[in-house]
Amino acid sequence: MDDYIKREDALNAIRQRRKGYEEKAFTDIGIGFVENRLFSDASLGCQAAEEEIKFLPSADAVEVLYCKDCIYYSEDKCLRWADGTRMRGNDYCSRGVRAE
Repeated sequence: MDDYIKREDALNAIRQRRKGYEEKAFTDIGIGFVENRLFSDASLGCQAAEEEIKFLPSADAVEVLYCKDCIYYSEDKCLRWADGTRMRGNDYCSRGVRAE
């Protein structure tokens, strides 16, 4: 099964990593700054990854609403069905409404 992540979460993780690399990219040696190419290149790599993620196509997916989180779920029954169909908390359907 594929794993899905939120685009903004991925971008935030890369931005955080990039910030850390940028902080290490230049070292103050008292008479000026010296560039550490390893961290400078890593920062550029993060920048490139960020740009790639921005343009990746999104997955054709929707968030699943489990019965246990639905307003129609009560005591192992779905109140949306007239016969009170028995459901487990980890079942799901397309007719659910999230309980707030």
